[in-house]
Amino acid sequence: MPLLDPIENLKIQDSSFDQAVKRVHKLEIKLKASPILNDPRLPELYEAYEKKVVMEEKASALGKQVKAQKGMIMKDELKGMRRALRRLQCTNEQDVVQVKGNIACELDAGDELLVTEMLVDGVFNDLTPAYCVALCSCLVYDEKAEEAATRAR
Repeated sequence: MPLLDPIENLKIQDSSFDQAVKRVHKLEIKLKASPILNDPRLPELYEAYEKKVVMEEKASALGKQVKAQKGMIMKDELKGMRRALRRLQCTNEQDVVQVKGNIACELDAGDELLVTEMLVDGVFNDLTPAYCVALCSCLVYDEKAEEAATRAR
């Protein structure tokens, strides 16, 4: 059967369709002019490309799977952290931050929750200034000192 021309034989008058047909015609001309079309290795190259596409799809799927697994691990850790904050009364049952939680947020120490508990329990009330300073020095977290110790090794 002869090929029908969509514009002349089927009387399609849409201008966007006409532009699409022209683009297809130009691409067919470029394809025929391509040197790879007559390359004897074309079947091998095509197989290699197919394998590459399959491998890229597998890599993408595995990447998504890894992200999902990391999210699950983080969810478990988050649940544990939220439970601990509730038990310490830093948040309420609806996970709204309470006064103790605000205190912990404002602190900058090695263990903010421990320092918050010490403040709320009144550990510092009966101590002399020297003992307060000594106790606070035990709670300071200095990243630079840890980095220097690592470099010295």
